[in-house]
Amino acid sequence: MTLFLIIVFGIYFLLLVALIVGWEISAKQTGAVKTSTPLSITVIIPFRNEANHLPALMMDLIAQNNLSEVLFIDDHSTDNSIEVLKACIRDASRFKIISLPEGWNGKKRAIHHGIQEATGDLIATTDADCQLPHAWLNSIHGMFQNKKVQMVFGGVKILPQASVFSKLQSLEFSSLIGSGAATLGLGFPTMCNGANLAYRKSAFQDVHGFEGNFDIPSGDDEFLMRKVHEKYPEGISFLNDKSAVVSTYAQPTLKDFVSQRFRWAGKWKHNQSLGSKLLALFVFLFHTTFVVFIGLTIGGKVNVFFALMMMSGKILLEFVFLVRVNSFLKQPVQPIYFLVLQFVHPLYVIVIGFLSQVGKYSWKGRSLTDKL
Repeated sequence: MTLFLIIVFGIYFLLLVALIVGWEISAKQTGAVKTSTPLSITVIIPFRNEANHLPALMMDLIAQNNLSEVLFIDDHSTDNSIEVLKACIRDASRFKIISLPEGWNGKKRAIHHGIQEATGDLIATTDADCQLPHAWLNSIHGMFQNKKVQMVFGGVKILPQASVFSKLQSLEFSSLIGSGAATLGLGFPTMCNGANLAYRKSAFQDVHGFEGNFDIPSGDDEFLMRKVHEKYPEGISFLNDKSAVVSTYAQPTLKDFVSQRFRWAGKWKHNQSLGSKLLALFVFLFHTTFVVFIGLTIGGKVNVFFALMMMSGKILLEFVFLVRVNSFLKQPVQPIYFLVLQFVHPLYVIVIGFLSQVGKYSWKGRSLTDKL
């Protein structure tokens, strides 16, 4: 048992060191550069029942430079989102509302439909419940001055709120953002977030967009990234600009959080990347081992000194990684919530990882079985 624990923890420690190194590589990439070639940008925003968030998003979009057009793609909203949007639009030549045809549902269909209508050289995507910094499109525009760059993804953070639940979500979410940038730095991109994503329209067309995964509920960002990376191995960059970090909101309830994470985790079985599958399996194995390890230690089956050594290594390396990522996101790592997450996160990984492969979820009034 001791040898098994040493091997599993040792691999995990090496993985954390690799993520720290990968983050440093991505963090040293050149950010937005002085522009020389004008590129038009179409922002595509799929939405469904987002009436409460759309007015604030509209204000952020109006404040952007390098904005050619914004296409709001309505995914069959059942609230008054369209009416709210129409009341906000003052420039109908740049801000347009497009409704998905009957029989077309889901974020991928919405983005695909929007790109068919887009006139921009570049496509930028975000979510309707996000807040956009004023430098967002300027920074994206600068990155694509490098002709090799085909896709760019940037930082996303959860807006801090008073509840403990939201603070834990914020910390866990930053680890995902950091891991995506870190694995890209290592030349092995694994994830990105569609709330802060941009790509050349020509690249989307070259890789045939979402063809082959339209019916998978999530992965509009990750699956597309893998396609782009396969065709353009050096064509993906991290948007290394603190002033271009997009903000979003924590899930208000545990049910909403679980549904969101089910949707994210459910795409694992559709992943064609063997490396990513093995990485996900190991992470699941490690957290399962960690929970058993804690139980054995409490039961007196594991030497306390050995347990403290393993715990200390895990805590130290994860803290170093998260401090670096959160510094970029301009969010401090609060030690008390970090320590709470040490014991909550493994249970969350096990439960979500298992149930997402066998269970069902609903999202904005739709179930997993809905045709997308």
